Amino acid sequence: MPEPSGQQVNRRPSTSTACSPTAAHATCQQTSLKCGDDSPDAARNTWVQPVMAAAESQGQETDRYHTASSTDPLVQIPMLPPLEILSAMADEDVTYEIWNYILEHMEPNGADVSHYYETADLLPPITTESLAELDMPRIINNPKLRHDVNFDRELHFRPNLDGSKGKQKLRSADHYWQALEGELFMYEYGLQQKQHSADIGEESYWNDVLRNTKRRLPAVFEAIRDILSTLVPDHEQKRILARLDVDLILQEITNGVCDLIDLSDWLAKVVKKHCAPMRDQLVDTMQMDIQRGALEGDHGKLVNGLRQLLSILEAMKLDVANHQIRHMRPLLVDDTVNFQRRYNAHRISMGKIDVGRCQRWLNDEYEHLTNRAIETNKNTPTHLDALTSALLRDILFNEASPCPPTFYVDHDRLRGVRSDIRSSISHELCRELLAEMISPMVSAADLLKAQGALQCAVSAIVGMSARFLERTDNIAVEIVRFMLMLEGRYPPFDGTFLGMVEQRLEQTLQPASQAFDKLARDTCDRLLPKLKASIDAHIRMSALDLQDVMMTPTIVNMPPPPFGFGAVCSAPPAPPKPYDPDEDIVRRLTHVICLHWQNFQQQSTISGGHKRSIRSCAWKPNSKGESVLATGSFDASAGIWRRWEEGGAVRKPAEIDFTTGLAGGDGEEDEEDEWRFAVILDGHDSEIKSLAFAPTAPLLATCSRDKSVWIWEELEDDNFETVAVLQDHEGDVKCVAWHPKEELLASGSYDDNIRLWREDVDDWACCALLTGHEGTVWWVEFEDANNIYALGSSEDLNETQKAYVNTRLKAGPRLISCSDDMTIRTWRHVPKDKPELPAGQIKTTSIWKNRDFEEEWVEEARLPQVHERPVYCVSWSRKTGRVASTGSDGKIVVYEERWRSTPDTKNNDASGDVQMAGGAPGPDMEDITAKKLSGSDGHQGGVTEWVVVAEAENTHDVFEVNHVIWAPRADKGKRFEDEEVLISTGDDGEVKVWTLDT
Repeated sequence: MPEPSGQQVNRRPSTSTACSPTAAHATCQQTSLKCGDDSPDAARNTWVQPVMAAAESQGQETDRYHTASSTDPLVQIPMLPPLEILSAMADEDVTYEIWNYILEHMEPNGADVSHYYETADLLPPITTESLAELDMPRIINNPKLRHDVNFDRELHFRPNLDGSKGKQKLRSADHYWQALEGELFMYEYGLQQKQHSADIGEESYWNDVLRNTKRRLPAVFEAIRDILSTLVPDHEQKRILARLDVDLILQEITNGVCDLIDLSDWLAKVVKKHCAPMRDQLVDTMQMDIQRGALEGDHGKLVNGLRQLLSILEAMKLDVANHQIRHMRPLLVDDTVNFQRRYNAHRISMGKIDVGRCQRWLNDEYEHLTNRAIETNKNTPTHLDALTSALLRDILFNEASPCPPTFYVDHDRLRGVRSDIRSSISHELCRELLAEMISPMVSAADLLKAQGALQCAVSAIVGMSARFLERTDNIAVEIVRFMLMLEGRYPPFDGTFLGMVEQRLEQTLQPASQAFDKLARDTCDRLLPKLKASIDAHIRMSALDLQDVMMTPTIVNMPPPPFGFGAVCSAPPAPPKPYDPDEDIVRRLTHVICLHWQNFQQQSTISGGHKRSIRSCAWKPNSKGESVLATGSFDASAGIWRRWEEGGAVRKPAEIDFTTGLAGGDGEEDEEDEWRFAVILDGHDSEIKSLAFAPTAPLLATCSRDKSVWIWEELEDDNFETVAVLQDHEGDVKCVAWHPKEELLASGSYDDNIRLWREDVDDWACCALLTGHEGTVWWVEFEDANNIYALGSSEDLNETQKAYVNTRLKAGPRLISCSDDMTIRTWRHVPKDKPELPAGQIKTTSIWKNRDFEEEWVEEARLPQVHERPVYCVSWSRKTGRVASTGSDGKIVVYEERWRSTPDTKNNDASGDVQMAGGAPGPDMEDITAKKLSGSDGHQGGVTEWVVVAEAENTHDVFEVNHVIWAPRADKGKRFEDEEVLISTGDDGEVKVWTLDT
């Protein structure tokens, strides 16, 4: 039939979606367009929405509908229930109607779509929640990623679609998008039926249908909006939220006025602006599918476009996250130990790590190694040796629990190591079986070559999973084939020995078999020395250096340098290293153990309270029932920390290996104790340099860069009261120390002086000024009150020595100091003679300054000057009387006080004089009590002398050593009762423990 003049028939497809630009203008008639107006822009405004023909209903459902006339005789409108029934329908009933409409009217797969519409997830496969682990805060706080980045330089995120779980994710995603296709169909179908409603009740029914149809599409647009918001700069956030107003978009869809073409253009423009250029082709495909789906009414293409859009946004998030990981990798690796120590402390406090079990595991191996060392007369092992041995044995022989809970982030790596070691053992068993089967006439060279070929064949059979026991039949065929080839009898294949070989394989390849166990023990004995040597060589490396050494570098074949002008000489190639089949296993285990050792060697972590770094700390002595720690910080405050001890009393300390860092003991008493921050002490104007608790009173002294010394008195309920602020020093106050028996405080300062402080009546004041140092006084410390007995028994002393001892006893503990002038000096109190009061006279308290308040302290000795640079710290042993010093030159020096040698120390002449070294007579009693007793500074005449008994250089490599202190040795390796160790700290950030061989 010819077309009317000036008009043309609409050639566009007869099906569309309610999301089309002109769905609101749809009628039941076909509307003609003006000639030439068939462009997409014209389609946006005049696109016809013909109503899809309804399929014939089946069963009792046809009774609910009646036939309605239409201007288009081809369109059938389903019968609708009466108004009173429509108004009473519940949402569940309406949803059931939606399922039926999809089932009956959607072609060609309405049954599947209806089922997925009912059962599929309501949230899209890609949401901000599913991508949350790609956000930077989650990356930084992801413990597994923070650990794994140490072992993989190319670590990056990718969609996890591997294995059965990955396949299930893909199936769930397919079901979701098919359900969304059914939802889009219902938007179109419901809108068409609503436009043909005969009355208000019918229109209300279809409004309910459209309202209940909104199950998944809102979540899709919300996911697009939220993900896109995380990918654009802050100044574009407002625009994204305004353009992707989900409620407005859904209203436009349900009313048929949503312009998806314009929306897809805008989305493509925004995504291209912020994605990598390699994604542009995907964006174009997404844009084309959305536009074609809207123009052609093809729900499948429209859904495919939305699916591609979410996939592109996911890829953009992956790109951003991987870019951040690449650039932050050095920082993440360098901070591995600090992060994991904090995280491990949290897991321990939550009870997720059984510390007692881990300690028992380690101590059992340590005791085993110690007993074997005693039997074989070898050196005592360390706890690091025990950790290495125990882990290797667990990997090889412990089927139930291959490693303790502290290796929770390394389980997969250790399982991989176990699999590789067992694979090598299984390959060795196969090679041995081939050697047993062949004729003795076969040469060793031919056998070796055949064994190598056999290993390649077996590797291909068992694959990456290395399941030897599941492939014994195939392996047996290969062994028999190689045997026949070596003997010249192949082909043909002779299966005579096949059954026997397969049976042997089933027996020997079992990890519990004798042959497998023997090879496993031989492997352990071969690997352990190599592993210990490798760990010793790398244990002190940082996490970043460990990765650089342990990770196999990527080999890049660079072209040879050009010849002629501009040619350069390349370095000669490094000599090839001898091949070691164990190198890979040793390297992987070394990396794991070194990191683990650094992560778990710290016993307790105290954090919080202070706003800046901690400068110093001090334990409260004689504290029963709880441990009390004071900390001084760069924030000018002092903090008090407390922790209740088990049983409310001072418990015996667990044996700790200070030389290696892990606790010993039986593990049952080492329950996790919580440190609590009790109180903060403010008052200083600058950083606190040092602090100390008084052993004889509830007093705490602090000193600061502000040139002051504060004394605090501890009251009840964590209350501290300031009792004195001492400001006589003219420079920074570097250190404070309390007398062990009296309320006497010493302080050393940048002004080169030492001041002693006592309480006079009701105030504290300086009672003595010790001068002589020609540089900053870095450290002061009192000796123990019983140190005098370190010189020996009084029965073996001569008269001069006994007089010296009596003088020392009257003077009390001495003071030792070290300075920027490279000297170490001892100071002695000179007691005053106190006249006796007449009988009956009572001493009265004066309000005036006590004339006896001022004290006299004299320099007694200077220790041998060994240090070549400033001396930062000295420590006076409370058990042996020895002194240890350290400083800027990196040395640790140990001194001992001895009686000055004489020709005869016991048989004195009648005059009582003692012949001293150098031929000079010894001092008489008056000289000893009233004059300085010189030491080893070049002056002669002293009764005692200080000698150097030990010296160690470069103790912290090239770094300065800041502190050294004596401590009782408490590990199981101590050689005698009351043995002490020296603990030092340096600028290299390490704490080292030293034993003194006497």
